[in-house]
Amino acid sequence: MSLVDGQSPVLLEKVVELIQKKVASSQAPLVQDFAKRLYRNISSDDLSHRNDSDMYGAVLGLWHSFNEYKPGDKALIK
Repeated sequence: MSLVDGQSPVLLEKVVELIQKKVASSQAPLVQDFAKRLYRNISSDDLSHRNDSDMYGAVLGLWHSFNEYKPGDKALIK
């Protein structure tokens, strides 16, 4: 995992650890890969006021939205 400006990705490592602890073992590797891809180009300035649990929540929210979406589902399309 790398940030655009080369800063240490400690916060992102914590997000990956939360995924490992809280997500079913059958899904954890996929969700971890998704999180790494989602946050791979984020700058340290954008991370400065974030915490690992909020970022974990954002990853899981997107993960569930993508996995529960059915083509033509009008509830998600506005």
